[in-house]
Amino acid sequence: RLLTSLQAAITANPSGNFTLNAPAIKYDDFASTSSKSGNTSMHDLFAMMLMQVTRVGSEVAWTVAQQYGTVGNMVARLTEVQPNERQAMMANLKYGRAERKIGDDSARNIIQAFMM
Repeated sequence: RLLTSLQAAITANPSGNFTLNAPAIKYDDFASTSSKSGNTSMHDLFAMMLMQVTRVGSEVAWTVAQQYGTVGNMVARLTEVQPNERQAMMANLKYGRAERKIGDDSARNIIQAFMM
């Protein structure tokens, strides 16, 4: 099924070059073939992406992913507020049992990673 989707998405133009007609495959198809367990959700993927950002650990990543759901939702929500308010909005999210704030450094790094 995956191969069929890819073949249907790739077309040759008259010059002999190939064009990819995106989206090539559905996320569910990609996840089922690329994950060992096949149970990776968009939330899990978003959290894994966040954990690649400097000063963002698993608890912070999980909290941000829970709050926004997807990268697109986070970017859309951050775009709705003034640029000078974005960091405070992100920094004030609370995580963990102690309900610590994410903080300015982590918030700034997340915003720089996903908004630029």
